[in-house]
Amino acid sequence: ANSEDKSAIPSLLPIDAALRRLERLLLRDTAPPASSSSASDPVGSSTVPVTAEYVATTGGGARAVRRFLSHPFAAAARTYADTKGPSAVAECMDRLLPGRPSISWVRDSGARMSSAMQMDGPVDAANSSDEPPSEQPNPIALSVVSEAEAYLLGLAVHSLWRSGEHASALELSAKAVACVSSALGTDVRTGHSLSPLLGRLYRYRSLAASGLGMSEVASVDGLHREHAVAHRMACLRNDKECQATLLNLMLQYLLSKNLGEFPCL
Repeated sequence: ANSEDKSAIPSLLPIDAALRRLERLLLRDTAPPASSSSASDPVGSSTVPVTAEYVATTGGGARAVRRFLSHPFAAAARTYADTKGPSAVAECMDRLLPGRPSISWVRDSGARMSSAMQMDGPVDAANSSDEPPSEQPNPIALSVVSEAEAYLLGLAVHSLWRSGEHASALELSAKAVACVSSALGTDVRTGHSLSPLLGRLYRYRSLAASGLGMSEVASVDGLHREHAVAHRMACLRNDKECQATLLNLMLQYLLSKNLGEFPCL
């Protein structure tokens, strides 16, 4: 009987499961504190609305994201995305983040990658994709849509980089960084939930640029000038997460070029 009950429960694809885990962590760790007078009725007791701004800027948001990124669900989702390609990420976005403009960016990158794979050889249709859930799942909560979108864009960029599509990864990462930076804005409060995800995007973007090789030195050098400007902006908005990541990337550039000082600072 127990085995039959377990088989009746619909299984989530790794990316969907990871995204639901991120949603739960953010909503739990950023939940407004309940008032002392509502101990008997904890549900709906808080008068503070759980908005996107509240989730992003309360202290628990960044901690929840960092904890999620080290969770096995996140590792399984990244492995799945690397294996299936960005098209699997786009399908997840269709299910859980419907209507987001970034879906077309990821889908176009996946289409170009699939075309390149078909030119190299036939694709096994039986193993090209897994069966999605039969029922249409509920979308991600509106208060954590920006974090979910930033995370999925990072998965797509990493998938393109691991498959050797460095130019496509660099192009998608530029759109992803602009999208997340726009959502982050100029908020100067520490602990923003988007900060760890933006830092990862900058790191993946640097990996994609480095993978282009010496034939694209101009792009690599231009990217590090971009890092210098982004580091200044991170300092202005007191974004310690991105400051640390960008500083490390700039130091790597100095070491690779054997330079004593960074020319843009």
